[in-house]
Amino acid sequence: MGNELASWFSDRLGFETRLVYIGNGSRAVLGSLAPNSRGGLKKVRWSYRLRALVPFLAFPEERLVFNDLAHYLVVTEESTAQVSSRLEGNLEMDVRKFRPNIVVKGASGPFVEDFWGELTFEGSVQMPLTANCYRCQSITVDYETGKAAADDCGLVWKKLNKDRRVDKGAKYSPVFGRYGYCFGSAIEKSLTVGGKVKVTQVNPTRTTFDWPHLTSFGLSQTKK
Repeated sequence: MGNELASWFSDRLGFETRLVYIGNGSRAVLGSLAPNSRGGLKKVRWSYRLRALVPFLAFPEERLVFNDLAHYLVVTEESTAQVSSRLEGNLEMDVRKFRPNIVVKGASGPFVEDFWGELTFEGSVQMPLTANCYRCQSITVDYETGKAAADDCGLVWKKLNKDRRVDKGAKYSPVFGRYGYCFGSAIEKSLTVGGKVKVTQVNPTRTTFDWPHLTSFGLSQTKK
């Protein structure tokens, strides 16, 4: 936004700062991750599919701007606690390293979210969950040093890799969390910290990650 504004913010914050903004450019969601895409509609409830058949009722296909692969990343406190139990030295896993923007409390157990297909929040805000989030080595980083943690937290990726490679589309990486999207009917609605949420769709099997080609997390193993 220019040097004048950068200097103003830098002076007041005490460190060098640049003011930036996200433009109007967007990009497509690949694979079947977008709920309103041709592939994504196969994963959502029948009412969504029927609506998509009526041109003036159909929601536009979801797109991304600053996000990586989805609008939201959902994890649970129960799964995070289970990861902490794997760490030696009474360490706790910092949930921020999983980079979620929604953390659910009260799941029936760790990793049950692997099968969640939809969440419904207060105010009838529905959020389809369409894919697993498979993990890279960034979850091992110590935020103070910028390097892999020297304690057992630096081994968390390896520990998860032993039994959390549960997605056939990303079979060389551990899974933690689910990707979610702001469905058309939820646009401009609000979520609040501490709000109630229900699991309103459970899949019989885990979804398979199918974003083709290279992503920022690695290469999808699904062949077209």
